[in-house]
Formats: sequence, structure tokens, C-alpha cells
Amino acid sequence: MYGTIQELPEQFHVLGDSAYGLTTNFLVPYRDSGHLDRTQKLFNKAHASTRVDVERAIGLLKCKFMRLISSETELLGYAAH
Repeated sequence: MYGTIQELPEQFHVLGDSAYGLTTNFLVPYRDSGHLDRTQKLFNKAHASTRVDVERAIGLLKCKFMRLISSETELLGYAAH
């Protein structure tokens, strides 16, 4: 659909970890050097929580997809006999 993050429309965003830099469409948490204000801490908490949910959903989809692949393989194996 979109080749790079830069090609995303403005209303779409990608969550990343602190290893990446902040861009218009790529949101990373604030670096915590011990001086974050309440709003920044709340943002980091919401960011981390959302990333965990997204990563869990991707993991579930991967499991479901693998099951579909193995089911298809089994069906094809039976059809060959």
C-alpha cells in the first residue's frame, strides 16, 4: 500500500521504540533522563501500552496465519493421495 513511512498520509502514524528517531509519522517515546513532566510520562505510558497491544495482535495474527498454512498443506496432502 505505502512503500515507506514518509509516504503515509498525515493522519496515519507508526509507533516505534526509542532506537528510532521522531518523524512526522513515526512516533517514539520521550527519552527519560529523569526530567520528564507528567504529560510526557503519561504519553510514554500510553505509547508503551499501545505498542504491547499491537505486538500482541500481530503475534496472534501470525499464529492464526501459520495454522491456516498448515491446514492448507494438510488438505493439499490429502488431495494428492
